[in-house]
Parts: sequence; C-alpha cells; structure tokens
Amino acid sequence: MFSSIKVLSNQKITDLIRPRFKELFLSSLGGVLSTLIITLFPGLGLSQAATLGSRIVPRTSEYTYLIFVGGIRTADVLISLITWYTISKTRNGSIVSIEQIIDRITLDKLLFFVALLLFVVSFVSWITIFLSKLFSKTINTINYNILRIIVVCIISLLTLIFSGFYGILVLVVSTLIGLLPILSKTSRSNSMGVLLVPTIIFYLSTLSS
Repeated sequence: MFSSIKVLSNQKITDLIRPRFKELFLSSLGGVLSTLIITLFPGLGLSQAATLGSRIVPRTSEYTYLIFVGGIRTADVLISLITWYTISKTRNGSIVSIEQIIDRITLDKLLFFVALLLFVVSFVSWITIFLSKLFSKTINTINYNILRIIVVCIISLLTLIFSGFYGILVLVVSTLIGLLPILSKTSRSNSMGVLLVPTIIFYLSTLSS
C-alpha cells in the first residue's frame, strides 16, 4: 500500500457532462443486467458485476463507465430490496442492517424504500457534483502517503474496537490475500475465490444432504 507516490495527480474542473441518451441508456441497462446476473450466484460482488457488464456494454468513454458503475450500485440496492421482499433473503450489507430493525417487509414498506432510494439518488447527485468541485481544488495539496497511513490507522482502530484482536487477525489475513494479486500481477477479482470456494462447498454439501 505504501508506494513512493507523494501527491495525488492533478485534478481538473470541467463543465457539466451531458452524455447522449443512447450512452446513458446502454450504461444504465448494462448495470442493471450485470447486477441481475450476479444475484443468481452467491459470493459474487459489484466488482464482478462491473467486469461482466463491461463485456455486455462497450465502454465508449470514462464518463459512460462512471454512469455504468453508478447504475450497478443503485441496481444492487434496488434488487436487494426486491429479493428481500420476494424470497426473504438479503445479499446487501445495508439491507441486512435494515433487516435487523424491521423483521418483515411488506409491499408498502418496499414501495417506500424504493421511492426513498430514487429520491436520495437524485438529491445526492447534485451534492456530489458540488463537493467534487470543492474537493478537487484542495486534493493536490494532500500528501498521499500520510493519507493512506491515517486510513490504515482508522480502519485498524475501528476493527480493534468493534471486533477485538480476532478482528485484527482477520484484517491482517484479508490484507495479505488482497496483496497476492498485486504482487503476482493478476486480477484482484481472483481474490473472490476466498469467498466463492467455501460458499460453493457449503451449498454442495447442503444439496447432498
């Protein structure tokens, strides 16, 4: 994690990008389709959806890719809500947190969450544009190494507080697993095998019994 990079790259403030309707539609459709596909397979996450979606929808520019990734995250929450309502299964961390507060979701609650999701997405988009312009003016003065050290310290401290020394052990092991694809110069999505292989074995043992 600690490389020789000292300062973040220069940022530019451009005019508001307005992609064409075709690019907007295809990027959003690709995000929804890829998210629908990964919901059928346990252990797969948003990074696999992005890889799959890039094969479905051609990447024409970096702006359409950002729309595509945003569509994946929005569709993931929306589909997780529908999955929770239809089969009472949750695969999204935020939905799991809601499930601990609400034991059972009804149609009225589902519609409320969907409407709230659409409202928050449309509202937060403008806040993100404003904050990104503000942040881009100061980001060039940030020392990247110091920033990463602070982030590592905060993550380690929160892990110690909420999970104890066992959580620190898991954090160290997961960090080493994350470093493997970087050192071997392979795709980082290969690390998902840590989750996929045990999950597949678990479901196979469940079917055999």
